[in-house]
Amino acid sequence: MTNDNVQLIMLSSENYDLMISPMSMSYIPSESDPDTSVAHRHDYHSLFILEKGSITMLVDNQYVTMNESSVLLINKGQVHQPVDIFGIKGWVMVFDGKILDPEILNIFEGSQDGICYFSLNHAELAFLNDILYNINITAGNTGEGPFTNKLLHGMVNTVYYKLVNIYWSLTTNSLDSSNSRPTQITHDFKRLVRKHFREEKKPASYAEKLNFSVTYLNDTVKKITGF
Repeated sequence: MTNDNVQLIMLSSENYDLMISPMSMSYIPSESDPDTSVAHRHDYHSLFILEKGSITMLVDNQYVTMNESSVLLINKGQVHQPVDIFGIKGWVMVFDGKILDPEILNIFEGSQDGICYFSLNHAELAFLNDILYNINITAGNTGEGPFTNKLLHGMVNTVYYKLVNIYWSLTTNSLDSSNSRPTQITHDFKRLVRKHFREEKKPASYAEKLNFSVTYLNDTVKKITGF
């Protein structure tokens, strides 16, 4: 139930607490880059926006296929790996969660199924592409000025304010009784793991926080996630 055996990739403290790059099939990682082709997790948050092509990823033991004009958000501590990639064009951005408005984190980390993936219309994609382009340009320029850090963090929040509005409009009218007790317990457990995974390694610690026995918590999470 713990993820001790899953590679943990850390975000460099440099580069304004974020990294951004266009996605393309021509990208070749250097030998110093961590191996992201296998199951891994981050101590940071990740944003994938796909303009063209397709990506299939395994996220928390669930397959997610991104198609054109879509977004996938990976929260800190979520185990994931790419399974199949075809003809991609888009953006990937990673950042320290401390730069994001806490209200946004609460919304996305408490999502109904624990995985935030949804489609974008043409106007939404264009809006996000413009901001991500400017984040990329600004982050790549040195000596921009004393407020570059705040400028970049503000633009990251702008991206997520837009995303949370889109997410809200898609989910507000679709909430139903699928939010069962076992599902809610699993969501609460995952949120605690993402918040405390560095200092809390034993399932018993999380069971105590949730006021359940270790056996009950383990059986409930396994029933929902499959592992």
